[in-house]
Amino acid sequence: LQRRRVRGGPRHRFVAYSAAMSRVRAQIEMAAKSRAHVLVTGPPGSGRGDVGLAIHAASDDAASSPFPLYCGEAPPDMLLADIERCLQKGPAGYSTLLLHDVEHLNRETQQELHRLLVQMKPQCRIISTARHAFAESTSAERFHPELALLLSTAVIALPSLPERLEDLPLLAQALLEDVNADNAKQLGGFTDEAVRLLVGYAWPEDVDELMAAIRWGHEQAQSPLIEAEDLPEAIRLANVFARHPRRADEPIDLEELLQEIEVECIRRALERARGNKAQAARMLGLTRPKLYRRMEQLNLQDGKPENGDG
Repeated sequence: LQRRRVRGGPRHRFVAYSAAMSRVRAQIEMAAKSRAHVLVTGPPGSGRGDVGLAIHAASDDAASSPFPLYCGEAPPDMLLADIERCLQKGPAGYSTLLLHDVEHLNRETQQELHRLLVQMKPQCRIISTARHAFAESTSAERFHPELALLLSTAVIALPSLPERLEDLPLLAQALLEDVNADNAKQLGGFTDEAVRLLVGYAWPEDVDELMAAIRWGHEQAQSPLIEAEDLPEAIRLANVFARHPRRADEPIDLEELLQEIEVECIRRALERARGNKAQAARMLGLTRPKLYRRMEQLNLQDGKPENGDG
C-alpha cells in the first residue's frame, strides 16, 4: 500500500487545462526519466515540494523514500551533517534528496554544500525548491554561482494559482476527491455559486489555501455538494468587496469649491432680501460696494450667474 501511494504521488495538484501546467506535467515526466538535479520554483503554497515528490514517484526509484531536508528550519551544521550522511549512503540508500527552500541557506553553508557535492559526487538526485530561479537578480546576488549551476541542471517554474484560474474548477474537484478518500462523508462537488466564489478569490497562499478551503467546506457541508455558505468567510467577503470596489479618491479643487459656496451664499442672501443688495450685503457681513465687486468677479447678476456660467 505504501509503495502504491508513493507511486501515485501528489498528482491532484497538477490536474489542469492550462498550457502552463501542461508544460509543468511534461517537465515532471522528463525529469523523472533522468538523474539530473532539478530546481523547482514558484510562490509559497504552489506545491513546489509536491513537484519533487511527483518526480520521485514517477521515476524508477519510487519504491524507496526520498530524503527531505528543510533549509529554512534546520541549523546549518545539522543540515550539512544530514546531507553528508545522505550522500554517503550511496546507491543502496536514498536515491532522491529533497532540499526545500534552498534560498534560505546562508553563503557559508552554500560554500560548504558546494564543497561536499564536488568532493563526494553523489549518486542520488537532488531536487531543490526555491521561490525564484537563481538567475534572477535578487537570488543571483546572494547565491553561490557554482552551487546554483550544480543544483539547477533543470528548472521547473510553477505558475501561481491566480495565473491559471481556468484550472481551478477541475483542480478543486480533484482536491475534493482527495478529501473524500480520507473521510466517511462523500461529497459530489460544488454548486455553481461556490465555484464562482472560488474563481473570484485572489488565493494569496495559492493551492495550499485552496486545499484548506475545500477541507473546511467539506466539514461544513450539509448537502451532497459544497455550497457558497460552506466556504470560509474570507472567501465570501472578498467576493462581496470585489463587487463593490472602493471609489477612487477624487482630487478636490478647493478654489472652485469655495467659489461655489460663495455664489450660493450670495444667491440665498439676495432671495431673503428680495433683491435688495444693501440688505443682502448686511446679511453677509459685507459693505454694499464690496458685494457689488464680488458679484462682478463671480459674474453674478441679481444673484444668478450670467449666461448660465457658475
